[in-house]
Parts: sequence; structure tokens; C-alpha cells
Amino acid sequence: NALAGSTWLQSNERFAMSGNIGYFGGKTALAFSGAARLRTNWSANMAVGIVPDRNELGARAGVRWGW
Repeated sequence: NALAGSTWLQSNERFAMSGNIGYFGGKTALAFSGAARLRTNWSANMAVGIVPDRNELGARAGVRWGW
């Protein structure tokens, strides 16, 4: 749930970072994500999420192409 929050880039930015919190089924999760502009129309994004009281870790990564 916390990993669903996505970091995006404004047109004048090269890098961005964000933090998210999620709650589901009585558990709270934290996520930290970032994005980087690779080329004019390409960017990459990633996130790492943790459930502190269960010592669980999750991650995601992706790329975006826009025009």
C-alpha cells in the first residue's frame, strides 16, 4: 500500500524524492521513493518499503517514457 505512492518529476527537475505511509489490516508500512530524469523524454523511478513491526521489505522499480 505504501509503495503505491509514486514520485514524479516537474519539467524543471532532474531528481525528486518522496516518503509515503500506508495502513492496511492493522499494519503500518513506510516507503521511500525517488525519480531521476535519464533523457528528455525518459525517467526512472524506484521505491523501497518496510513494515517495521514485521521486519518485511519490499521494492519496485520502473521507467517512464513521455511525449
